[in-house]
Amino acid sequence: MKKFLFTIAMAVSLQFAIAQETVPQEKPATKGTSGHHRKMDWQSLNLTEDQQNKMAALRKEHKAKMLAILTPEQRKTLEQQKAEKKARFAEKSALRMEKMKTRLKLSPDQSEKMTRLNQDFRQQTELIRANEALAAAEQHKQLKALAKAHQTDLKAMLDPSQQAILEEMKARRNRPATK
Repeated sequence: MKKFLFTIAMAVSLQFAIAQETVPQEKPATKGTSGHHRKMDWQSLNLTEDQQNKMAALRKEHKAKMLAILTPEQRKTLEQQKAEKKARFAEKSALRMEKMKTRLKLSPDQSEKMTRLNQDFRQQTELIRANEALAAAEQHKQLKALAKAHQTDLKAMLDPSQQAILEEMKARRNRPATK
């Protein structure tokens, strides 16, 4: 009788454990994310410039230590993964650009200008990020200013109806997900 009750108790507890694992856990929403990146909101901490620079130095040191642990083969694999990720990003970026061309009804001239603006923006952001002489806070300021200038340039090449469509697209993108 004891074995029978023990078996039933184990089956019930196993059932509860399985049921608990299959219930989807809600991910906490984070401000300003589109759902594919869930990062901590460091901006809400209002870090000083010195704190930002110390955090950047820690990240750089941590990355160097992590890479030092890897074998040459693992580093090579990691580089290949990064290259693949960059290629996937480029593909998605091209798809987004095509979607924008269609939604905004861009002329061929506007399309070419937008492509050029985006390429220039990407190159400039890479240069800022690669500049190790800049403090983290200064990099952040420059990237923010660059992004603002990029948005201004994009809006300047669009007519008022296209600008309205673009604003509506941004509003839709930033809207919280509904269930």
